[in-house]
Parts: sequence; C-alpha cells; structure tokens
Amino acid sequence: TAYGGFPVVEADGTAVGLVTAEDLRTAFATQGPGTPVGLVARRDPGLLAEPATPVAAMLDRPAFAAAGRAVVVDIRGRPVGLLSLTDVGRVLRSGSPRPGGAALSGR
Repeated sequence: TAYGGFPVVEADGTAVGLVTAEDLRTAFATQGPGTPVGLVARRDPGLLAEPATPVAAMLDRPAFAAAGRAVVVDIRGRPVGLLSLTDVGRVLRSGSPRPGGAALSGR
C-alpha cells in the first residue's frame, strides 16, 4: 500500500492516535469491513508528537517503535503530518539535521 498509517481524530479534529494499514487489514479479516476505525485505532500518547520533539527522542517511545509511525500534531492537537521509522532513519543517517535541530516537521 502507498500509505502505512493514518491519523485518527475526534469530531473536533484533535488527534487521538493512529491506525496502521496492518491494523486495517487485520480488522477487515477478523471483524469485517463495517468495523469502526475508532475501535481499531491505537490510542497511545506515545503516537503523538509536537513539531519540536527531537527526532531521536521518538526512538525511546515503545508505541512509536511498535507502530512504526507517529502523528505530528500542532499546538491544538490537530494532525499536521506523519513521521515514520524510515523518516527517522533517513535523518539519523544523513548526519545533517533538518532545519530547527532535527525536530519533527509536518509534511
């Protein structure tokens, strides 16, 4: 699939977690296509990160390691991007942090 995960938000747009493509495949196979995303979502604060969060700090989050991605949220808690383990690896291998000291960016 082209996308590995998706932010899950409340009605007001506030991010509460994420759902991975694998979560969706598993739910479809075991619970059927009518399963609400909210029941499948990974609701863990470790899956939410502010843009100023250091990239390397994400590696200390078990939820991030397990899901392989996190939702980058703005000051109001609304999603502005996703960060994947691949993104972190790319930044750490490059040896040259992104502008702002290798903090997360919403893309």
